[in-house]
Amino acid sequence: MALGLAAIGLFSVVAYSVQQRTREIGIRMALGAPRLSVLVLTLTSVAWTTGIGLVLGVGLSIGLSDSVHKWTQSSMRDAGVLSITSAVFALASILACIMPARRAMRVDPMVTL
Repeated sequence: MALGLAAIGLFSVVAYSVQQRTREIGIRMALGAPRLSVLVLTLTSVAWTTGIGLVLGVGLSIGLSDSVHKWTQSSMRDAGVLSITSAVFALASILACIMPARRAMRVDPMVTL
């Protein structure tokens, strides 16, 4: 449930960001920017944010594993679990951003300007 809520929130933020940058994207496309460039522009900020979040999350889970171990008698330092969890969150962020990024690629420069 938390993963779904996070994906919906990320989708909303990226969709809002694309909507706010519609004029900028239209100007870029009018000046000849390829659609792939617009896609990369949209996904780069999401990749940075997701990467920073994953690094902080893994670092905090390793750092706080001793205090969690006192309460749950389990370890949070399992590399397999951390890598699978990180991959699932990265995949969810990519899937949440595909639709707004595709919408940014389809911006018509004449309508935008």
